[in-house]
Amino acid sequence: AAAAAAAAAAAAPPAATAGAAAAAVDAAQFKRRDASPPWYPEGGDAAAAAAASAWDMVNDHYDGAVVRRGDATLLEVVRTTGVPSSARAAVWLVLCDASVRVGYYERCLRAARTAHVADEVLTKQIAVDLPRTFPRVPVFADGTAHAALGNIMHAYAQHDAALKYTQGMNYVAGLLLMYMGEEEAFAAFCTLMQDGDGGGLGGDTAGAAAPPVLELRRMFTPGFPGLVEHMFVFNALFRDTLPRLFIHFLRLGVHPSMYATGWFMTLFTNTLPLAVSAHVLDNVLVYGFSYAHAVAIAMLELTTAMFLSCTTLEQVLVNFLEFDELFQRSSQLVSAAHALRTRGAVTHAKCQRHAKRFAKLKSKGDVTLATVLDVVKA
Repeated sequence: AAAAAAAAAAAAPPAATAGAAAAAVDAAQFKRRDASPPWYPEGGDAAAAAAASAWDMVNDHYDGAVVRRGDATLLEVVRTTGVPSSARAAVWLVLCDASVRVGYYERCLRAARTAHVADEVLTKQIAVDLPRTFPRVPVFADGTAHAALGNIMHAYAQHDAALKYTQGMNYVAGLLLMYMGEEEAFAAFCTLMQDGDGGGLGGDTAGAAAPPVLELRRMFTPGFPGLVEHMFVFNALFRDTLPRLFIHFLRLGVHPSMYATGWFMTLFTNTLPLAVSAHVLDNVLVYGFSYAHAVAIAMLELTTAMFLSCTTLEQVLVNFLEFDELFQRSSQLVSAAHALRTRGAVTHAKCQRHAKRFAKLKSKGDVTLATVLDVVKA
């Protein structure tokens, strides 16, 4: 991914320096596509039916009232079946505490349209990445969703003029767009990206009224500070939880940057089926980014025997490419992630301890994606 410009507040006002070059993007791109229905995938008939049935329980519980964060009934649905696709737009906005500011998205699109000739580099970056986003998903494969996703990326570049766009952001926004209209997806994306206190783990907020602050923006700013921190935390958890597999990977020369950076930068959408990634996001929006670490370790735990049978680096990397086939059922992965949390292997507190150790080491010298494994081993 290309390095981004210097970091700035995500709530920066729209700028007039980003947009689409006339040679690459038709001005019609900047027309909202909210009239189009969401293109959400279901996790199979049985999974969809289970989610719908569980959601009926939530609706009965609330009896028409607004869904609230931290409610035990909602948490049970998130943990087991996941929120049904048809309800995700509303529930995700509640869980991440995103508000749709009337007219703001339109203003960002107008600014992008006005400035779209001025920033050809940005336009080319976005245009190149659109067909790379979820190429196996029909609405992306045939280009149906490209205009809406391009709108969101250009609008965000206006919203956050210092960062603009970095590869990987398209996957997160694309997942939101599968379940939301453009304006809702833009509002949720801005909220997930916004800066917090620099921690990035978001807190274990399952029973709290306040949502976790995921600070995804730190994944994409120059030097990728959020990504480096999460890779350090992940490797420490991997070493402590699955030591045999950890050592096996070391012997074969399998570096975490070969497989795990995309997990965190794209919220697993580059690896897992979208319906499974959506169920993971249900939980991340409740439990914070430490839950993403639980999912990462769960994927390795469930495939330990397969990887231990590998005798070469190439065999390992080929097996990682099969994860979208291996994890077709979100209930399997989500249950394994919650089991890791329950037995204390991957908890928010443990992630925080590793993050504090990372901060201490970082203050003494540079820690990069290339050196993070060596630091963890030490």
